[in-house]
Amino acid sequence: MKKIINTAFGLLVFCMVCWGFFSCRSGVNEERFILSFIATSEGGRLIATSKNGEITSGSKLAKGTQIEFEAIANPGYESGEWTGATKDQNDKAKASLTINSDITVSVQFNNIVPNNFVMVSPPKEGIIGKNVDYDVPGDDEDEKTWNKGVFVQDRKVKLSLYAIAKYELTYRLWKEVYDWAVDNGYIFINKGVEGSEGVEGDAPTEGKNLPVTKITWRDVVVWCNAYTEKNTGATSECAYLKSKTEAIPIKDASKASECDGVYFDKTRKGFRLPTEAEWELAARWQGENATNAESYGSVYLTRVNSASGATLPVPDEKIGLPQGKTYADLNNETKRVAVYNRWYDGSEWQEVEPAIDGVLDVGSKDPNALGLFDMSGNVYEFCFDVYNGDPKIDDAEYKDGEFVVDPQGNKHSTAQIPGRVRRGGAFANKATYSIVGARNEQAPHLANNRIGFRLACSL
Repeated sequence: MKKIINTAFGLLVFCMVCWGFFSCRSGVNEERFILSFIATSEGGRLIATSKNGEITSGSKLAKGTQIEFEAIANPGYESGEWTGATKDQNDKAKASLTINSDITVSVQFNNIVPNNFVMVSPPKEGIIGKNVDYDVPGDDEDEKTWNKGVFVQDRKVKLSLYAIAKYELTYRLWKEVYDWAVDNGYIFINKGVEGSEGVEGDAPTEGKNLPVTKITWRDVVVWCNAYTEKNTGATSECAYLKSKTEAIPIKDASKASECDGVYFDKTRKGFRLPTEAEWELAARWQGENATNAESYGSVYLTRVNSASGATLPVPDEKIGLPQGKTYADLNNETKRVAVYNRWYDGSEWQEVEPAIDGVLDVGSKDPNALGLFDMSGNVYEFCFDVYNGDPKIDDAEYKDGEFVVDPQGNKHSTAQIPGRVRRGGAFANKATYSIVGARNEQAPHLANNRIGFRLACSL
């Protein structure tokens, strides 16, 4: 019996030694360290993975484990500085490390929406055009067509993420960039005017924030490139180029054919004009708010017979009064958000009181649902697009499946010098010119005191 016990004890000791040896070899007693990782702002999140799959923050990992990180940015943000891991040289949203100690990895997400801009997140499923079956201003069927915007029946449009300025461009900023641009090789036809009554090229008036006017579409394209270069210190993000193959920024507004034939690289992040579709979406956007709006897919857009941000249609001979409302009610609501000089009182056109005899400072009226000011009235705003009465005439160029993706306007025009789209109405117009559906054009070489512009950029 004693011999059996001794033999059993010997086998137990042997097994324990073997278990200790093989358990050490298999990693049971491996040294382990804690990996923590965080995003230092609310602009996104971090994902960590090893060869065994995704890892949660606070996990204990064996020494030598290789970890890959990916920064997932929210719309309007991009990944910036990494701490605790080595950033990928080719992709700033990725980093890696090998575990050798307890460590915390973090990434900073930076907001890429410029100051005084608003980010617009178009519906991912697109904007489904629909028929306008309510009263729209206009003396005949042709004019009614012009006043129905670009999201017309059977047109399906998808737009990429973009940002648009809260305000029409002020003369103050125009003049600052213009002076820098002239000193750095840019050429303009017009110097610009402060508001509607300023003197061309004069210094800005202290305390005023009037929009710039008396500039041509060609001047604006050149100015946008100049502002991009001034802001970034380089031309690599300039959006307006000589051609698709000759990616040289446009810098001379006196070169008519070069400006009018400009290639617009929408992937570049520089300052630019909005496309007409971008402008209209921003002017009409109401998100989930159905007040005075209609559903276009998943988003509600302001009715085309209303000013941007208004809860009632404009007063007009063709507009039926909503129940319980008067023409004065319609005018007061339009006047709340738009700058124009005449309104319809039910029998004739009346001057607005107090009288409007020129542009007002930007932001003088209430903003729309996105927080954008003066999308209706004050000054017309240039868009990038070549104008055509049929907004979908050249959609084949931008088709991807059944959708038109990021359209940049039409190539067909009956004019010898194709006009460029202008939207929004002006201080010298009747209220009906300020509706969000109204479309119009301006020759690219002409300037007046009723037209300016608003900046946009791709994100």
